[in-house]
Amino acid sequence: MSPVRRLQVRVADIVGGAFRVWVRSLSHLLVIAALAHAPLIALRIVASGAARPDSWRGEVGRALPLLDLAGSAATEACAVVLVLQRLRGERPTLLASLRAGARRLGTVLGITAILNAPNGASDVLDLFSSAAARARPGPENLLASESLPWDVGIAVFIFLVRVYLCGPIAVAVAERRGVIASIGRSWLLTRGFRLKIAFAYILLLSLAGLFALGLHDAIELPASDSTALFLDVASGLLLASFTCVVPTVIFHELREARESSGGEHLVEVFG
Repeated sequence: MSPVRRLQVRVADIVGGAFRVWVRSLSHLLVIAALAHAPLIALRIVASGAARPDSWRGEVGRALPLLDLAGSAATEACAVVLVLQRLRGERPTLLASLRAGARRLGTVLGITAILNAPNGASDVLDLFSSAAARARPGPENLLASESLPWDVGIAVFIFLVRVYLCGPIAVAVAERRGVIASIGRSWLLTRGFRLKIAFAYILLLSLAGLFALGLHDAIELPASDSTALFLDVASGLLLASFTCVVPTVIFHELREARESSGGEHLVEVFG
């Protein structure tokens, strides 16, 4: 193993690296996000507008969060090589990054299914609970209050997974590891740096959340309006183009800090 050049991970390096890569590669990242989310966008267009909860359009709308998990995972996978190239000062190649992500898509979806199992189960339960609520009407505010603790618990779980198991998709693509091996590798990489990862995530997610909230408040159009749908899709792609960068940047910083690895792992991706 090569000697370690840097023994620490700095929050400023993660935040600065994420924004630097995003700004310099925005056009490529938007293409990746659009391709990965194309099926989801098509379903959103189909399910858009006012629809009865018991209609097929209503059912499709409630299933969108599950599909969004898969689309986000595919976006991150297809952006891994692009982000690593940019961080290393190399010229990014969009097709090579897409090809590398597509080759590992099965592994990536397996990782996503395992790490988001409670979240996916929550979405599935929402589908069944909404059907049960329609069959047996009751106060909607009571149902919402009963689901609040579960939703908070899911949010906390997702945050802890992002901190303790950060970057398994980047591991799967860049190092060509399997599902369990990628998760285990990310556990080892984050050990000793999890507090800084948590701070970086809190800062970046807060900025992204403020952007999304401000954009949502700025767009005051009816949900059925085609302009509102277009702006909603565009803002979603813009947000996805940023969030897909963060785990790979953290993975790069962790690997550099622990192993000071050169380009040997990245070279394998293009094989």
